[in-house]
Amino acid sequence: MTDTVVAQEANPSTVLTVSVSKGRSGEIEVDTAKVAEYIYINMLKEGAKTHVNKGMTKINKGDYKTLGEFQAAVMAKANENLKAMYEGTMVIRGSAKAKGDKHPAEVMTLARNFARAIVKAELKKKGFKISLIKSAQITKSANILLQQRPELVTKAAAQIAAEAEEAEAAGSSVDISGIQEDPELKAKAAKAKADKQLSAAKAGKVAGRGRPQLNA
Repeated sequence: MTDTVVAQEANPSTVLTVSVSKGRSGEIEVDTAKVAEYIYINMLKEGAKTHVNKGMTKINKGDYKTLGEFQAAVMAKANENLKAMYEGTMVIRGSAKAKGDKHPAEVMTLARNFARAIVKAELKKKGFKISLIKSAQITKSANILLQQRPELVTKAAAQIAAEAEEAEAAGSSVDISGIQEDPELKAKAAKAKADKQLSAAKAGKVAGRGRPQLNA
């Protein structure tokens, strides 16, 4: 009984429905609160590894002149995935988000900021110096807090909706006549778009080559 209590305090309680792949035999429910801590940590690592490496098949070593350029492209994709993981914008097949039960990215970002503020306040209360704690650790605790307190998401959605209504009401009185698009920013955006299209074209060209056919 004591072991169960310790496990529940160490790990957040989330019930995961996991498919048993061998023979497609069915599904099993895993309560993370009952999992040994080292197993729980390994589950997180393996899951994080899968998500950080999503979309890597489109990055081909042969499309780059040097190994350094190839590795830089891989790391750029990994950081893009990490950003999507933090913001809750990564679509996972079979998840509630993939099925349409999701909140806009701006809502989740604000809700996560609420959660981060609560975590920071608790850390300060316990005597920790925020500048000495990695941001990723605070974000991890904030994400767990969001699962435990969904009202933070509701609060964020309500705030964004209220701000949108306020902006719409005040829109007619806002003078934007002196605002213009910055040429330098426009040029950067155009270059980024062109580079993205070029990368997509290269990926399509490589994919179109297909695999060599074996002689009969």
